Amino acid sequence: NEPDVQFLESLCAVTESLGTFDDWIVDLTGNHGGRWLDLGTAVSFFLPESQAQIPHEITAWLPERRWGIVPVMERLSATQDRADVPHIEPENLFILVDQGTGSSAEIFAATLRTLAGAQLIGERTVGAELPVVTLEAPDGSRFAVGGLGGMTEPCGHFQGSGLEPDVRVELGSPDAAGLGPRARRERLRLEALRAALVRVDRAEL
Repeated sequence: NEPDVQFLESLCAVTESLGTFDDWIVDLTGNHGGRWLDLGTAVSFFLPESQAQIPHEITAWLPERRWGIVPVMERLSATQDRADVPHIEPENLFILVDQGTGSSAEIFAATLRTLAGAQLIGERTVGAELPVVTLEAPDGSRFAVGGLGGMTEPCGHFQGSGLEPDVRVELGSPDAAGLGPRARRERLRLEALRAALVRVDRAEL
């Protein structure tokens, strides 16, 4: 697979138009992730040029038929180089997260907290650091399992535990909050945004 050229061009246009702003708020609430290559493109804008690679790799055992019909498993790993894009370095970078933030969105947040000084605001995230790989059994059936790999140095692992935000927004369950699930998600997003804006105001004083 190759990086999405149209996606890259769109990001370049957006970041160029916002490049004069000192304070950035990135909303990843309810973001379950997406294409791994697009993650690498998006996060590259915030990485210093000295960071040559995206600090995440995918490793999986994949079946390779080499001896007639007998499948032989081969371990394959994939990493991404930092995309050749302009470096963005806002004075303050806040990322809104919640219990719906997972997979590539979590990797984005973890990378920028470690390498770009971003602060995470909201709730603990899903904890889906590893890829899901589909394998084929000898009888032809397919099953999905968690892959290998994950974050690389200097970033830490969060598989199964999620990312604990730097600024936690306390909001009870839908029942405790007196809200339906959708309304609760919207309230959480609003409260996280307010917390980020408060910190932007403090930084400007």
